[in-house]
Amino acid sequence: METQQNIASKLSTEQIIDAIKSLRDQSIDSLCVESDLLKYLQENFNTVAISNVKKEFLIKDLKQLKKSSLDLAHYAPLIRKMKELNRINLDNSKLIKTEVDAVIGKYVSV
Repeated sequence: METQQNIASKLSTEQIIDAIKSLRDQSIDSLCVESDLLKYLQENFNTVAISNVKKEFLIKDLKQLKKSSLDLAHYAPLIRKMKELNRINLDNSKLIKTEVDAVIGKYVSV
C-alpha cells in the first residue's frame, strides 16, 4: 500500500497535459521561424521551397494549432504512460510531430 507521501507526489493528469502542451507550443514556435520551417520541410517532406502565400497560411494554421487545446484522444497513450511511470518524459515527441505534420501536409505534397 502506498504511503501518503507517495500519493501526494503523483503527477496529475493536468500537469502531464500542461507539459505536453508546452512542448507542442515550443515546437510550433520554432516552426513559425521561416528558416526553421524551411529546414523542417526539407528534412521531413523533401520540400525545398514553398510559395509565400502557402507559407503565410501554414504559419497561420500552426499558430491556431498552438492556441487549441490538446486532442486528448490523440495523446492518451503518452498521458497514460507518463501517469504509470509517474514522470514527465517528453523525449519521444512522435505524437506532436504527427499532429504538426498533419497541418503541414495540407500545404506540401507528400
